[in-house]
Amino acid sequence: MITQLGGSVSTVKSMMGSLMGAGQSISTEFFRDELAKNFLSDYAAEHFEIASYKALIATAEQIGEHECIPVLEEILSEEEAMARWLEERIPFAVRESLKKTSSAAS
Repeated sequence: MITQLGGSVSTVKSMMGSLMGAGQSISTEFFRDELAKNFLSDYAAEHFEIASYKALIATAEQIGEHECIPVLEEILSEEEAMARWLEERIPFAVRESLKKTSSAAS
């Protein structure tokens, strides 16, 4: 859909890569365990995707590409559900990371 509307998928991928790199460096600062880092990275990625789909929906509305909107809204709903799923499990990932850190220090 992006290319049909004259956009470039590579631009979106590039922005996503930059965001994920920043998120990875921040999460590495606080956690030395892959589980917690992965949850934080995935959670950040989901929110970037949510924002991207909201922007695509707004763009489709503005330029009159109404046939794209139901598909975009469906994908947006899936991204929001995944973000909620991850958010609910972040405390578990952190607790597991702390357990591993504590046991490694002992």
